[in-house]
Amino acid sequence: MTLSPQYDLRTVSPRDRRAYVTEQLSTIIGRLVMPADTQVERWWWLLAREEERESERDAHGNFVTEASQLAALHLLEDPPLHADVLALARQPRVTCWPSPFRFAACLTHDVDAVTAHPWRERLRRLSNPRISAGWMQRARWALSAGVHAGDRREDGPFDDWMAAEARYGFRSTFFVMPESYVCPTVYDHYHWYADPVRHFGARMNYADAARQTCTAGWEIGLHGSYASAHDADILRVEKTALETMLEAEVVSTRQHYLRFDIALTPRAWSEIGLRADSTMGAVNSIGYRSGLAFPYFWPGDGDILEVPLSLHDLSIFRAPSRDQKDTLERRLARARALIARVAAIGGIVTLSWHTQPDYRGALDAYRVLLRDIAELGGWGCTLGEVNAWWRARRTSVRRQFVPAMEETNQTTEVHHAQ
Repeated sequence: MTLSPQYDLRTVSPRDRRAYVTEQLSTIIGRLVMPADTQVERWWWLLAREEERESERDAHGNFVTEASQLAALHLLEDPPLHADVLALARQPRVTCWPSPFRFAACLTHDVDAVTAHPWRERLRRLSNPRISAGWMQRARWALSAGVHAGDRREDGPFDDWMAAEARYGFRSTFFVMPESYVCPTVYDHYHWYADPVRHFGARMNYADAARQTCTAGWEIGLHGSYASAHDADILRVEKTALETMLEAEVVSTRQHYLRFDIALTPRAWSEIGLRADSTMGAVNSIGYRSGLAFPYFWPGDGDILEVPLSLHDLSIFRAPSRDQKDTLERRLARARALIARVAAIGGIVTLSWHTQPDYRGALDAYRVLLRDIAELGGWGCTLGEVNAWWRARRTSVRRQFVPAMEETNQTTEVHHAQ
């Protein structure tokens, strides 16, 4: 069940909530199931993100996942909705992915900086009068550009990651930022599609490397700019520019800085024709913000598939912690344990690794996780592939879903009338 965009999710009727939750559960399990009223309430509260409507926000206007009820109950890494899935499925593991894969691993990368020492980007920020920045910030940009002015190294934003994934027959999605901005900010990155890069040993411009990446079977998605998260008009301009560069349709997205507002962002995606997102995660926390390690469609605004982000590289390499025992090694071990836990139930784990990280060991850690995914029987895939597979699965379930739900709704109406 998909509600029309004019719906306010807070006013959705109990019947429509039940239809929505039933469809999500049935799509996961692969056959029609009927959840109990308590399950409907629990699923709606978590998937419709009720606690995010009036909640604590960080400096970027984002929901503070660490302050969520799931975090307080230590359930981010042990999503509570899985108990309902397994109980209704009547089996310890769900089989919902292409054979012979036991679970799915959606592999993604945010392509923020195109070079390791982006002196060009610093100069572009410095020369852009539309960016709101104080003189101290501009002085830092000028100093950084001067320090790296002689560095002509042209790194490859795609090739190392593609090589690591191809070893196991995996593919990934690279989220690419626009080269120009309707509303530029200090948080955006300022590369051009004509900037030179290296791609598997050859020198070419960034746009050609991106097109070759798509041709090889990987996916390019939109990494919407900082300001675009709340504005469909900005997103539309950015999506059109990226599609023009790629000469192909763009269906997948993730917002820069994981910026998201439940009342605005899914509606913006829907309005411009995006189909799948993987923004729903956290920078400082490992686990599942919505309490579910399976894809699900957003209630309301359009027909957007959400593939929850569970392992962000910054949550492993930069996560602040008051616990001095929470070391990098322990966080990586937790990431590996999460993958094993998701594999055991047949769910999906989503990795987000920046292509130009500011810390050492990120690529090596990524290779370790890829090896785990392969050994556990995972499908290393793009967000676009998950989107296509899950929509086909929903279509199959809907053939039995619609008439049965109509009968259930009629019974419910009679019961309420009595």
